[in-house]
Amino acid sequence: MRDASEDARDLYDPLGAETLADPYPIFRRLQREAPVVWHEGLYAWVLSQYGDCRQVLRDPERFTRDRRKLGRPVPASGMTIQSLDPPDQLALRQAVVHALLQADVAVACREACAEFDRRLSGQPVGRPFDYMAEAAAPAAMRFACRLIGVPEQAPEAYQSIFLRITRAMDSAVDPRRGEAGNAATAELNDLIAEARSSAPPGSMIHALHAQPGVPEMSSDYVRNTISATFNAAYSTAHASMGSFLVLALERPGLARRIVEGGQVAAGVHELLRYTSPAQSTGRYATCDVVIGGVEIRRNDPVVTLIAAANRDPEVFDRPDDLVLDRTPNPHLAFASGPHRCVGARPAEEFLSRFVERLAHWESQLVLAGPLDWLDTATLRCLDRLPAARRPDSMGFA
Repeated sequence: MRDASEDARDLYDPLGAETLADPYPIFRRLQREAPVVWHEGLYAWVLSQYGDCRQVLRDPERFTRDRRKLGRPVPASGMTIQSLDPPDQLALRQAVVHALLQADVAVACREACAEFDRRLSGQPVGRPFDYMAEAAAPAAMRFACRLIGVPEQAPEAYQSIFLRITRAMDSAVDPRRGEAGNAATAELNDLIAEARSSAPPGSMIHALHAQPGVPEMSSDYVRNTISATFNAAYSTAHASMGSFLVLALERPGLARRIVEGGQVAAGVHELLRYTSPAQSTGRYATCDVVIGGVEIRRNDPVVTLIAAANRDPEVFDRPDDLVLDRTPNPHLAFASGPHRCVGARPAEEFLSRFVERLAHWESQLVLAGPLDWLDTATLRCLDRLPAARRPDSMGFA
């Protein structure tokens, strides 16, 4: 029997309609009433306050991603730098970081933004279209392919892989999603394996395989890590392009103010804090430990609600407002500690370039229908964003 005042299902239904529409009121209630609470549906402790989440993310000795520490096997097909802790993942993690530093991020950003402009310019004035499918997905696909070194993929074809992998992240709530996610991961791994021989100079794959020690590593381990990095690049760009546009349409001139204020990087970090594409991540307790005044036992799963932490009023003044020059801004949108997203730097660069393009487009677009959010809790991403170009809008090359 878990030592918790109530089952958190009464407070938090990860895939419930209310949560999918707007999780933040629910997160605020968790922070106030049950900041560390056992959730029988997730079969995990749920943490919602910033300090507790950050503590867990930065302490791999007591809160691990590596199930082998608990005596559970990790198959070769599931081993990545995200499934292992230091020191086991350090060599490949550092190689990936160096490879991304050598990748031509500027070209990937430029090509993706050009694709974004082209897609929007091609939309007839006044006719509704799905911004996510027609603009965000093609631009995100171009960015991920060019950055990682994967041959250009049809966005509608990759969308199936993306959706199945993303839904499988919530298999603790809906176990039926796991098998489809495994199949999608296998498809992505095949795509990455085929890309190795053709990855061009200036791409992550090309640079990674030239890093010392990488050729001697398990080919499955390296490939799986590239797959995870590719999907993260696509999903972060895709989700953020949708969420950022919604904010810009709700707050006319938002992107223009960010650009004209000369603090694009700070503005992007604030948008990421506010929207939190990655809503949560998980760990396992390796020992009995007390956190937030609650005893957590060895082997217990722990879910850190990153999105809730990013609006913790104990850390962020006016947490539900966009403060575009917020500093410091210690948000957890890319997590923290040894599993902080290795692609944070290129993601920040792409989103900065995207906000500059959005400053040109935001006044030319209007919402053309209700928003539809994906039925996913781990990643917050729009499924459909009906938009239309204003009758008085002007296209540009």
